[in-house]
Amino acid sequence: MVRLSILGLNEYTEGHVWDNFDVPDGVSRQDAIDNILAECAELSLLYTEPEYVKYMIGLWCRKQMNNWIQLKEALETSYDPLHNYDRHEEWKDTGATQVAGFNEQPNMADRDAAQSDHEGHIYGNIGVTTAAQMILGEMDVRLRYNLLDAITQSFKDQFCIQVY
Repeated sequence: MVRLSILGLNEYTEGHVWDNFDVPDGVSRQDAIDNILAECAELSLLYTEPEYVKYMIGLWCRKQMNNWIQLKEALETSYDPLHNYDRHEEWKDTGATQVAGFNEQPNMADRDAAQSDHEGHIYGNIGVTTAAQMILGEMDVRLRYNLLDAITQSFKDQFCIQVY
C-alpha cells in the first residue's frame, strides 16, 4: 500500500498541488498552506494521484468557502464583550388638541399641535452575567476558534487518514 503525506506531495509537485487552494479575502493563503503542512505533515493522504488531489483541494475549498467566510466574519465582529445588552430606539409622538366654535362650521380645528421626537440608546450589562464571566467567555472563544486551525482541521478530516 502506497502511503503519501501532504508534505511529500507538496515537495513532489513543487507546491503545485495547492494551485486550486483558495481562502476568504483577508486570510493569508500561504499561512493556511503552511499551517496545513505543519499539522498534517506526517499523516497519509486518502488520495495519492497529484492531479486528483489538486482537483479535490479545489472542490473542497469551494464547498467550505461560505463556512470559512461566516466564521471569519463572526470572529472579526466588533463588539464590547462587557456589554451583553444593546438596544437602539427611535420614536415620534404627535398630538393635537381640537376644538369647535359655537357659530363656526361643524368641522373641528386644531387648537395646538405638538410633535416630539425621541431617540434612545440603552446598553450595558443587564446583570445576569458578571463582567468577569463575559471576559472569560471572550477569552475562551479567542483561544478555541482560529480560522487557520479550522481550515487545517477541515483539511485533515477531508484528506488525511487518521488511523494510527
